Amino acid sequence: MIKNIKVLIVLMLVFVLIGSTYAFAAANTIAENAGGYATDDVSGYAVTNVVYDLNDANPTLLSAIELDVAPIEVGAPAAAFVTIRTASTNSWTACSLTSGTTWRCANTDSIESVTDLEVVASSSANPAD
Repeated sequence: MIKNIKVLIVLMLVFVLIGSTYAFAAANTIAENAGGYATDDVSGYAVTNVVYDLNDANPTLLSAIELDVAPIEVGAPAAAFVTIRTASTNSWTACSLTSGTTWRCANTDSIESVTDLEVVASSSANPAD
């Protein structure tokens, strides 16, 4: 009989610990953020008005790429960080917000090396930090 009571007490302690752990985990809240990465669709953002700015001295090279990155959902946070890559073998290029939702990304890749445009956008300052 005493053995059954000890088992019952141990089980009750386990349930109390599990319940309190769940209560603390449920109390965590995370601010609404948006983000995405893709070569076709970027979840959370619409990427539009892409402009490839050619180098004036050598038009076989890029000078910059400009693009608009706007939230898809009304009221969603605007992008705070945007970076691009023009091919899977090219380096990532950080972009700067010029106005509204327009970002400018300094880029000196050759035109022939541009095979796609990969965009990473996040409403957090820099998700890699």
